[in-house]
Amino acid sequence: MNKLSTSNCIHSLVSIVTNNYFKIWKYCLIYLVVLGAVYSLNILLMLIIPGELIATLTMIFIACLLMLAPGMIIAFSHTMLSIARSEPASLKRSLQVGYSQEMWWQAIIFVLLYTAGIMGGMLLLIIPGIYLSISWYSAVYYLCDKSGGPIDCLRKSRQAVKEAGFFRVFAYIVLMTLIVLALYMPFYFIPGFEYFGIIISLLLSPVSVMTPIALYLSISKPEQIDSE
Repeated sequence: MNKLSTSNCIHSLVSIVTNNYFKIWKYCLIYLVVLGAVYSLNILLMLIIPGELIATLTMIFIACLLMLAPGMIIAFSHTMLSIARSEPASLKRSLQVGYSQEMWWQAIIFVLLYTAGIMGGMLLLIIPGIYLSISWYSAVYYLCDKSGGPIDCLRKSRQAVKEAGFFRVFAYIVLMTLIVLALYMPFYFIPGFEYFGIIISLLLSPVSVMTPIALYLSISKPEQIDSE
């Protein structure tokens, strides 16, 4: 595979966002509403259930979130990947993908491995954690494309980053992060403009969402992907 061209990857990102900006926001809002509904249900139950049961209810709610969140991550990632590829995006279809019997458990294992790997790496003088966070930056999309099990997807992501050029990928991620931050962070330091900074950061959300996807589409090999 040729080394990653940062400029081409950014151009691809800009094209994806500009052509699908409102569609990206539409599905971001849909998923936020779904998550908000789940959280609101928990608040409502805590208000109507006796106080001595609240702690137990909260623990059950947290346990449910830990079980359901990985599937939701896959569903959201699948939706955004479909949009980036100009394929029909469907909430129902993405939820079916995320919570299919096979994918759901793979998603849980994936999240556990991903989190444990990066957190463990951060504890080991930080550098291993940074290395893994870059190497696994697009790993979830391999899982969405059903390119193998959780370990296979993490390995394929690391291999793709290695072949594309680790420091090129690192430069792309850092550059896009700095660009986005530079567009809204200064307003947080200007009295009275904090809310303006929040609005800009929200408007830039599609860029942040599509940054790893643009990278994935740029570095993944056709033979690595086993799409439906």
